[in-house]
Amino acid sequence: MSTENVKPRMLLHLASKLKFIEKEQARRILKSPQPIEVQLNALLSEKQLYTVRLLFILKSILKIAEHKNFISRVEYIHLLDCQFALAHENMTDIASAIGDKLSSPLLVRIVNFLVKSTILSPEDKDFILDIVAKQFSSVPRLPKTVDDIQLDREETISLLRRTSPIPIVPQNKEFILKEYNIVKKLTDDEFLALDEKNQGIAMQLFSYDISMDLVKKFREKMNILKTLNHKNIIATYDFGFYPSYHQYALIKEFVDGTTVKQMVGKHNKLTSPLALKIIYYALNALRHAQTQNITHGNVRPDNIVITSDNKSAKLGGFCLDRIINEQEMKSNDNDAYFYMSLEQIQAPDKIDQRSDIYNIGASLYFMLSGRPPYFECRNMYEIATAYIQNRKPALLTGVPGEVVQIVNKAIEIDKKKRYQTLFAMQSDIKKLL
Repeated sequence: MSTENVKPRMLLHLASKLKFIEKEQARRILKSPQPIEVQLNALLSEKQLYTVRLLFILKSILKIAEHKNFISRVEYIHLLDCQFALAHENMTDIASAIGDKLSSPLLVRIVNFLVKSTILSPEDKDFILDIVAKQFSSVPRLPKTVDDIQLDREETISLLRRTSPIPIVPQNKEFILKEYNIVKKLTDDEFLALDEKNQGIAMQLFSYDISMDLVKKFREKMNILKTLNHKNIIATYDFGFYPSYHQYALIKEFVDGTTVKQMVGKHNKLTSPLALKIIYYALNALRHAQTQNITHGNVRPDNIVITSDNKSAKLGGFCLDRIINEQEMKSNDNDAYFYMSLEQIQAPDKIDQRSDIYNIGASLYFMLSGRPPYFECRNMYEIATAYIQNRKPALLTGVPGEVVQIVNKAIEIDKKKRYQTLFAMQSDIKKLL
C-alpha cells in the first residue's frame, strides 16, 4: 500500500468506527472510483471531519511512539481509549494527554518525521501543533539524539503501511475467499451462509483495522487450526479476504446454539452445576488444542456456545487473540479486556496455558455472578492498574465454597499461583460434577 493510500483509508475507518457513516456506506465508498476523501467531505459535517482528522493524526503519532518504545503498550491502549471516549467532546484534552506522555521535542520530531514521510501533510502538522500550542510554546532547537536515530524512515513507513486499516484486495490469490450465499445475519459481524454444497457455515467478518502482519500470521496458523477436530471445538475452515464485503473473514462451523454471554444475559447468572459443566467441556477443547501446541488466548463468554439440545458446549475463536487485541481493545464498548490476564496485556506473544486458565476462570466468574471480574473498571488501563496494585475482584456470593476456590485459583494475578495445567483445573471441577 502506498503512503498516499494510508491516510484516506484510515479516515474512512475512523468515520465508520465512530458511526459517522454506516458499514454499508463504507463498503460502497471503497468500491467507488471517486477518491475516498472527496466522498467523506460530502458526507460528514465540519465537526465530524475535524474529529476524524485529529484522531488520524494522533493515532499515527501514538503508533510510532509505541512501536519505538517511547510509551508502553498499556499507555498506548489507554490513550486510544481516551481518543474514542472523548471523540464527541473536547478533543483538545486528548492532544494534551499525549503531550503529557511524550516530551515536546520528541512529539515535534515525530510530527516532522510523519510529514517528511508523506503520512501527514504540512497542513496536518500546523493543525495538530496549533491544537496543542501550549505544549509547543517554546521548543528549543536540540542537537540530534537517539530519538532521531530510532525514527528510521523506511522501517516506520513500513510499520504504518502494515498496520493501516481498510484492507486493499490482496495480490496473493490464496488470500481471497470464494463467494458464499449469505442466508441471514447472526450478529453485527457474523453471518449464516451456504457453501457450494449447500452446507451451512458461519462467516465472521473482522473490523477494518486488522493489520496485514496479523493477517499473514493467522493464515500461517490455518493448517494447524484445520486439524483441530474435536467434538467440543468449533471447526475452522478458512480465513482470507472476502471481496463482496471488502473485509477479512473467518469461515467456520455453524453451531446451532446460544453463547454463554447470551445465556447469562437472559438468565442473569447460571447455577453452579451448569456453569461447571460448560467449563468442563471448554477445558476438553483447550486440552485437545494443547496436544497440537496451540494456546487459545481469547477464551471468553461469547466464544463458548451451548448447543441447542443443551447436551454439550463448543469453544471457538482459537488463535484470534492478537487480532482481538489489536481491534477490540481500542473500543470502549467492548468487554474483551475483562477476561485478559496481566501477562496478556503486558506481553501477548509470551502466553501459555496458564493464560487460558485465567481466561476460562474469568468466564466462570461471569457465569456465576452475571458480571466479569473487575467489572467496575472502565478500560484495559484500569484493569492493568488493578492487577499491578494486586487488587482482588469482588467476592462471589451465593456460590458453594469449593467452587469459589476453583475460580479464585484460576484467576490469580500471578500466573505462578494459578493452576499450572488445564488438566489440574479440570480434575478439581470433575470432583464436583
